[in-house]
Amino acid sequence: MRRNQGRGSGPERSVRRVDFHDSGGEPSREATGPVGRSNAELAGQLAGRSAAIRTDGISGTILAVPNVELGAVAYDHQLDAAEEAQQRLLILLDLENTGDEPLRWNPNRTRFLGTDDYTYQPSSLSLDPDRFGPGCHTRSVTIEPGRRARVVTLIEELPAGVEIETVVHRLRRGRIEVTLA
Repeated sequence: MRRNQGRGSGPERSVRRVDFHDSGGEPSREATGPVGRSNAELAGQLAGRSAAIRTDGISGTILAVPNVELGAVAYDHQLDAAEEAQQRLLILLDLENTGDEPLRWNPNRTRFLGTDDYTYQPSSLSLDPDRFGPGCHTRSVTIEPGRRARVVTLIEELPAGVEIETVVHRLRRGRIEVTLA
């Protein structure tokens, strides 16, 4: 397991994990999330905003859109002490390739439409995959036919009071657009 190195000669930070891998596609009720909350609590943050994804080649669910501390999910070397406590939205998706060909999911092809009518992108900060459980992908992933993947994407900083209302992802053949109810 790759460990995050802390800055300077201070004590090494512990790696907190988010384990969204369990049977049945629902968030695990016992696992701990990125800021010490259970996955049930993280999923509860999506209450009233859940959305299913279904196209000819992919189906899935947006599991959660929690507001997380950057220090809990990003590589330490990217953040200074003040940035570690800053909060950003994170989107957790459970995807299944229902098509006949491998499907490439690239988080850089995802856009987020805000309640202020502006478009936002994934954050330029890289998520530390060691902070999440096995099977959670923080970068691009190829999903084979009949297989599933959990995808985690950090959203760039949003202005105060702005929420994400639509997620748009461009695929090789078409696009997915999901409105959070």
